[in-house]
Amino acid sequence: MGRWPARPLRTHIQPMIPHDERLAEALAGRYRLERLLGRGGMATVHLAEDLKHHRKVAVKVLGSDFGTELGAARFLREIELAAALSHPNILAVHDSGEAAGVLYYVTPYVEGKSLRDRLRRDPRLPLEEALQIAREVADALGYAHHRGVIHRDIKPENILLQSGHAVVADFGIARAITAAEGARSAALTQPGVAIGTPDYMSPEQAAGEGELNGRCDQYALACVLYEMLAGQPPFTGPTIESVLFRQLTVDAPRITDLRPDVPKPVAAALARALAKAPADRFSGMAAFVDAIEAPEAPAGAPPPAQLTSFIGRERETAAVQDLLQGTRLLTLTGAGGSGKTRLALEVASRVGAQYPDGVAWVELAPLSNPELVPHHVADALGVRRDGIRSAGDALLEALRDWEALLVLDNCEHLVEACARLAEALLRGCPRLRIMTTSREALGVGGERAWLVPALTLPEAGKRVTRAVAAGSEAIRLFVERTQAVRPSFQLIDGNATAVAQICDRLDGLPLAIELAAARARVLDPQQIATRLDDVFGLLSSGSRTALPRQRTLRGTIEWSHALLTAQEQILFRRLAVFAGGFTIDAAEAVAAGGAMAAADVLDLLSGLVEKSLVLLETEALEARYRMLETIRQFARERLEEVGEAAEFGRRHAQFFLARAAAADPFLPVHAEGWQERLAEDVGNLRAAADWFEQDPTAVDDNLLFATALHWFWFGLGHYREGRRRIETALERSGGARTRARGRALSSLAMYFALQGERVAIGPVAEESVAILRETAGSSVDLVCALVAVGQSLLLAGDLAGAARVLAEALGVARAVRPRYWITYALYWQGCVAQACGDLAAARAAFDEGVALALEDGYNAPIAHLATMRGRLALAEGDNAGALGFFAVGLASLKRTKNHWSTIILVEDLARIAADRGDAVRAARLLGAVANLREEAGAAPLPLEREILDRLAGSVRASLGVAAFEAAFQTGQALSLSSALDLAETMVGEPAAAARPAGTSILRVSALGPLEISVDGERLPAAAWGEGDAKPRELLLYLLCHPAGRTRDQIGLACWRDASPAQVKNNFHVTLHHLRRTLGRPDWIVFEEERYRINPRLVVEFDGRRFETELRVARAALARAGDTAPLARALALYRGDFLEDATAGAGDWYLEHRDRWHRLYLEGQLALGELRRGPVPDLE
Repeated sequence: MGRWPARPLRTHIQPMIPHDERLAEALAGRYRLERLLGRGGMATVHLAEDLKHHRKVAVKVLGSDFGTELGAARFLREIELAAALSHPNILAVHDSGEAAGVLYYVTPYVEGKSLRDRLRRDPRLPLEEALQIAREVADALGYAHHRGVIHRDIKPENILLQSGHAVVADFGIARAITAAEGARSAALTQPGVAIGTPDYMSPEQAAGEGELNGRCDQYALACVLYEMLAGQPPFTGPTIESVLFRQLTVDAPRITDLRPDVPKPVAAALARALAKAPADRFSGMAAFVDAIEAPEAPAGAPPPAQLTSFIGRERETAAVQDLLQGTRLLTLTGAGGSGKTRLALEVASRVGAQYPDGVAWVELAPLSNPELVPHHVADALGVRRDGIRSAGDALLEALRDWEALLVLDNCEHLVEACARLAEALLRGCPRLRIMTTSREALGVGGERAWLVPALTLPEAGKRVTRAVAAGSEAIRLFVERTQAVRPSFQLIDGNATAVAQICDRLDGLPLAIELAAARARVLDPQQIATRLDDVFGLLSSGSRTALPRQRTLRGTIEWSHALLTAQEQILFRRLAVFAGGFTIDAAEAVAAGGAMAAADVLDLLSGLVEKSLVLLETEALEARYRMLETIRQFARERLEEVGEAAEFGRRHAQFFLARAAAADPFLPVHAEGWQERLAEDVGNLRAAADWFEQDPTAVDDNLLFATALHWFWFGLGHYREGRRRIETALERSGGARTRARGRALSSLAMYFALQGERVAIGPVAEESVAILRETAGSSVDLVCALVAVGQSLLLAGDLAGAARVLAEALGVARAVRPRYWITYALYWQGCVAQACGDLAAARAAFDEGVALALEDGYNAPIAHLATMRGRLALAEGDNAGALGFFAVGLASLKRTKNHWSTIILVEDLARIAADRGDAVRAARLLGAVANLREEAGAAPLPLEREILDRLAGSVRASLGVAAFEAAFQTGQALSLSSALDLAETMVGEPAAAARPAGTSILRVSALGPLEISVDGERLPAAAWGEGDAKPRELLLYLLCHPAGRTRDQIGLACWRDASPAQVKNNFHVTLHHLRRTLGRPDWIVFEEERYRINPRLVVEFDGRRFETELRVARAALARAGDTAPLARALALYRGDFLEDATAGAGDWYLEHRDRWHRLYLEGQLALGELRRGPVPDLE
């Protein structure tokens, strides 16, 4: 793997030296060493034959000096972790061991070159190649980090290029080598040593920190990506210390200064990943990759990929492109099936490069409610508009500077709503162009309507030969689509006339021709032409007012329908009840019945897909099917003709009522993937809701459906739709005092609260409670209703009444299940206690809620409770504690995207930024809060408004009006996701703040004599039990690994010789003892598959404090020559780590002991030299 200082590997073939011969002899039973591949400063690499598996391998042998210093046992333990990794972008470890007095490990032999070799040839790589390498390395690192393994030495030499892909080598070896190099640390500061790994070393590594997390690898990968793009690493220098100094103190130059063509998202991602503080970098490798792949404008919705070729229409395509140059609104009109959508897709694909922000495609066919057009477009473009803000306004804001083409497909059934939206967007977004497809023009001023013609046909009256037919676009389309289902088909003189007849009778309409071609699997062109002629004769007696092409297309679909089997026809018409698509289980549940069993649906559905009457889509969470809208409308007519529309509309609605009821318990906590699954069926949910609202016999089900979807609409941020559905259901239900009505009233009260209608909440909530006391008793429903009453009293200023009602709500919540509702009641109980000024009661409520939420692991309650607990900590003057809670809440908020808790978190971070003197950041955060409140319609309470106004006034005075307004407006422009990203730059930063009285504190002093105290009371040796040091060892091990450790990692450190069963038992007994001794179980928490010291509690550990203060002091010394901070940091070192408490402990502590001792010695030497006095006696 190599570390600095090192000399280049010699790659020419060399004879074996005696030492190598001894090694070859020792390995002869398993490997045959063939030749030396290279020799570095710490290892030699041999090409070998694996005699057991008959494959080429690389045997890497550590130098004997490193093997001696490291020890075989520790080396093999580290290699064991690396060997467990199995990933296509990680070079596997096949074997390891000790032979001939040296340590070795075995990897596959990679014949490709390393990234370093590639960079020697081409210092600057093409952008896509560099990003692909970075993505693959990041994927490998993310996989390893998730399993507790950090590489620690990412650099071009350790990235191998094989068959066009990157493979990361030497995983887990860096940690072992680092341990062996402790005695060689003095060499790192010798001037003139050649630069190697320091070019990619994170600041925390450069400062000698032993406890690292995956963000050090992220930093190193960012350095590598920087070099691939710029031709040099971000930090260079003539000596090691100069590079390390720059790593610690100098910001990396912007990549665009060296390579201007690097996209802005890539440049921004590199800047963040190269942040000095690990907490300022991305939370993980996946987030880093997402950032470098982020679009430079709103993501939009790309046009759907087409699986078939585009035939002809060259003149039409050119004409539409020319029209787009001269108009901002172009509507392609024509009959259904005339090819409007396909032509629009082709044009969009050709002109996309002309628009810096690309082309966005919005399909409107599944939508039936004109009021939801702006919502639907916003959803398709990824524009969030949580709260009560108009979706149209949200679109105007998001697309204001968009230089793009927006395509609205299938507008005919929503023409007025589409016209209003298009006009508003064109007025408010000056660089936006819009193309629509519709059976009629929108009627907006400045619009150009263009009729899409039919495909060209052979000249009328002219004899049709193969040569003549080949010149017709319609015939070419028929031939190509026929060959797709019948590869042997050829256009010849013998069938050219029949093919021409088919295309002529279908008026050259693409959809009709494609449906006809689908029948060529079993019919020849003459048979198709005959059957089509019969169908037209049948339909000629239909409506004479319909357009000819509509009659022709109807005839085509009727003909295609007539060719279906009886069973296929039944399924075909029943599938028309689905809006926007369906899954196979939905089809089986809704469409089966009568002569068609559920078990038959899949085969029948497959037949419809083959006949092009149903499309299969696999981009969703699970395979989904859908009909083209024209075909669905035809199928709907058939369903109505046979009198089944009411029955299957009811079955469709009942199916989605059952789905909503099944999801209902999971939606409040955003669990089990229900929110995402229901989102795929939003068209069906709306269709079912519409059916319930229109069916006079479904009043009760209407109410049940509306309330079951309450948390779904809340999760989507569709507050207005959720409220409208509830209000409609309540109006139809009359005054019957049913449980469903009680639930609906409770939901309505919540929407009133979300939308700031404080006066309306009380009566609705009180009626809900009264009904649910009668109909539900002690239940989750009653908890929600009581909380709603508590909210109304809190917002009305009746704090005593609110406390009384919420106490009852909490009592009911404790008696029911699931436990989430306890956290729901505790949240509002804590809010009331805090409003009353009873911070102790608020703390107790929030602490219990946080503990329950973390134990259950659901994102929604974690986000809400942790954020409010952080707000309380801030009110108590504990900024650092607040940041700890905000860190927990932020991780969940980034998954749930909840406005309510995001507002609280961002507001409080603005206060912290102002306290730190970072007025610009505070102003940006205040601007972000203003925007989020506007989106959500969340008005602050009077006291909160007063506090915010004072804060804004203070920040404005500090910056000046102009600078404040500029920063504030920057924050206002942030989306919810961007606001959370801005918040993430603060969470985890250190903050000096006084600890309020009563805060529980764990203090551990382990540099010198071991002392452990809780809340100022030292724990005596007797508290730990007679002769049992393991609980103390576990505590110290976790303190040394604040990011947490898995049970396997803990077992390897503390019970290395125990069996897995023994480790499991020993660990849980020791953990129980430790928690009991510390007096509260939540000092140790289990999060993300790791055990760790609770980051939300106050822990003071002298080892970490010594290392942190020493690093800061060294920086101050280098910057200003100030020795006082260094002297204070050194005074913390009372002796070696665990000098009096190592009996029975594993050897894991040696690494920390040696590192801290080395840092102490180096600090003393630096201090002595600067004072120009004698070096003090360190022994």
